[in-house]
Amino acid sequence: MSFHRKTATTNVGAHRQLRRVPADWDHPKNASGTLVPLFQDLELKRSQEIWDRGQQLWDDGFYAGEYGRDKPKPLTDEQKSSCYSDWVGNRPEDEAHMPLWPDEKRTHYQLYETSTEGTPISPVMDSLESLAKWLGEQNKPAYADLTFTEKEWLETLKELEEWS
Repeated sequence: MSFHRKTATTNVGAHRQLRRVPADWDHPKNASGTLVPLFQDLELKRSQEIWDRGQQLWDDGFYAGEYGRDKPKPLTDEQKSSCYSDWVGNRPEDEAHMPLWPDEKRTHYQLYETSTEGTPISPVMDSLESLAKWLGEQNKPAYADLTFTEKEWLETLKELEEWS
């Protein structure tokens, strides 16, 4: 969970995140018009650092698991015949993450689902009150199929804002 106010990407509930975005943010779509899932921006640098450390270990003849959680072990013969990206996947790309906007541009709110990397389930809103109203009117679920009223959404969103 992030606690930096302007770059907050804070979980609302199961598979929901409140993200701070610019007023003119238009989440990208692919050629067929489908929203392209994006990881939260705050994970990009960390994910790239973990991948880079794993690549260095690999070059040194060791492997520590996909997220570097395990104690490094010598590469197996099978691993030695592969490159690191064949084993764990490609290095995380900037395009797979939210843009890294400066704090002063993150003036609005958008609610995202995070069952995938993240796609918006609300439009960009200028306040928590307008976001809560929209979520309540649209009967958007907070948890699985549990919906909140506008008042419940506002209370939840304000709590998140206080934490950030």
